[in-house]
Amino acid sequence: MAYGPDEERMTHPNRTDLRWLRHLTTLLVIAAFAALGAGTTGSDEDGGDESSEENNPGAAARRDLESHLSNGQAYGDGPGGAQIASSMREMLDQEMGDALAVRVVPGNPERIVALLRLRDLRDFSDSDRQEWLDSFGETIRDGFGATDSHIVVGIRGNVFFGAVAVMTPTATAWDVETGTVVSTTAIDDALGATAAPAAPTDPRQDVYGEIQASDPPYQGEYASRPADRISVTVPAGQNVTVTMNSPILDPYLYVLDPAGEVVAENDDHDNLNSRVDFVPAAAGAYTVVATTFEAGDTGAYVIRTRVGGAAPPAAPAEGEPAAEAPAEAVAE
Repeated sequence: MAYGPDEERMTHPNRTDLRWLRHLTTLLVIAAFAALGAGTTGSDEDGGDESSEENNPGAAARRDLESHLSNGQAYGDGPGGAQIASSMREMLDQEMGDALAVRVVPGNPERIVALLRLRDLRDFSDSDRQEWLDSFGETIRDGFGATDSHIVVGIRGNVFFGAVAVMTPTATAWDVETGTVVSTTAIDDALGATAAPAAPTDPRQDVYGEIQASDPPYQGEYASRPADRISVTVPAGQNVTVTMNSPILDPYLYVLDPAGEVVAENDDHDNLNSRVDFVPAAAGAYTVVATTFEAGDTGAYVIRTRVGGAAPPAAPAEGEPAAEAPAEAVAE
């Protein structure tokens, strides 16, 4: 049977035709994947959309903080971020291939976001992750006196977050979520929220620092220790509370009046942490001396100054019963 030129070409394609057919098939496959990808471009591991991060500053801030989760790295930014990160780094198991990144956002309330990366997160059960969150979060809250801060702690594997815990200033327990893939909404909200500044009548002050062996010493009643000196301006006639917290060292705290006289000092008020309460006779700049009880102690700390509120009852003399707190000071 004879074929016309066109019929023959359709029935018996030559090599050139086959080559073009393969190219066309490849282009169609690429186009199909491109169309499929267009519906998911920018999607992150928790179902978010990177393309919307322009309208979600919290998600963009989280991405930036996550970029610092390199193996073995302890990264911190914001006032106190570096101190918290370095302190936590010393407490983590170096062999787990972990890293952490901390951001502190000042305001009222202060916001602390800490992200921990565990390379082998899949090997940890939900209860294991819960223990990590409890230990990590409470070290920040208690070790740095962050009882009136908004704290978010997240644990991430190589890609996904597998645990997130939140503690707000008014909460009495951690709000914890664990699972194979956990939403990052709490992290994004904490990083993206606009914190209200402290009111002029509430001159709160949070100062993070680090005691180093080279710091100028302060000669106390019993010993001379390296010390930092922080100036705080306080009003007259109101109770002033100054605390010094650290997860690493044993703090010792002095407060000096404008003339340089000691008006209050404390060693162990809450475990090893220090606290003093005093009522200034006159307004002015007082000096907080942050030092240590133990010789050779070095490490991070935070000084928190609050004005107003009732002072705690004085410690009873040895052998005497503790005084009852006034009714307005009893916790609800």
